[in-house]
Amino acid sequence: MGFKQAVRYTSVFLLTFAASAFAAPKLRLSTTAVGPVIVAPGGSISAPVIDYTNAGDGSLNLSVKSSVPWLTPAVSGGKILLNGASGTLAQGSLRAL
Repeated sequence: MGFKQAVRYTSVFLLTFAASAFAAPKLRLSTTAVGPVIVAPGGSISAPVIDYTNAGDGSLNLSVKSSVPWLTPAVSGGKILLNGASGTLAQGSLRAL
C-alpha cells in the first residue's frame, strides 16, 4: 500500500467517523399550528393531537411545556397531546404558545 492510498483510506475513515460522531436529531411535526379550538360554555376541550417524528439521525428526547396554566401538553408515543382545563377559562378569546 502506497502513501497516497493510505492517506486516502485514512481520510475516508475520518470523514465517516466524524459524520457519525455529529449525528443530530431533527424534529418533524405534522402541523405547526393548532386552532382555533371552540369551546361552548361549560363544555370540554377535545385535546388536539400533533404527530411528531425524528427526521434526523441522532437521538430525539422531546419535552413540552405551556405558557399558560389552562393548557397541559404531554408527549406520548410519537404524539403531542394538548389537554385543556375548560372549567378555569374566562369567557372570550385566549391564546397560548
